[in-house]
Amino acid sequence: VLVNWYDSAVDHAEAGVFRLSDGELLVRGVVSDDAIFTSSGGIIAAPNERIERIDPDSFDVISTLPRSTSGTIQLAASRDERTLLDVSFSGQARLYDLTRGIPLGDAIDTAVDGTEQGLESGAQLTTDGKTLLTNSPTGVLAWDLRPAAQARAACAIAGRELSAEEWKTYFPGEKPVATCATVSGR
Repeated sequence: VLVNWYDSAVDHAEAGVFRLSDGELLVRGVVSDDAIFTSSGGIIAAPNERIERIDPDSFDVISTLPRSTSGTIQLAASRDERTLLDVSFSGQARLYDLTRGIPLGDAIDTAVDGTEQGLESGAQLTTDGKTLLTNSPTGVLAWDLRPAAQARAACAIAGRELSAEEWKTYFPGEKPVATCATVSGR
């Protein structure tokens, strides 16, 4: 089992792996606001200003991603380990594509007036990675993360196809296609 705790003797949070059958500490030393096991047994941790994929046996860092500078209150990974949610103490929720090692868009502000920052998580990722739930001033928002739903929503908002400049910016090296016509069935 992976356990996160605050060590007042060294004034930082860290994580360790314990054997569940007898509680023996197997490895310790990830300095992190939060750390989680993935479904395959890997570790994802959020120390300082990055997110790290960590080898569960040695605690060696395998790869890193940038993250919020306000610290992480919660990490969650989809079961297929394609999507990661990082919720910061300031109420920002950010999604990452773990297969490509990149953030997916801008952070979403989930802080709600009247709640103390850092005490409540402002977002949840479903285990299938298809839905993100976030706080809003009017209630809970459900974000459909499936690519086809995202394409339909983007086309509905834009009301047009991507311009040549947008295509070049967001899909460099890809041949332009009529995305909105394709997702709308036109």
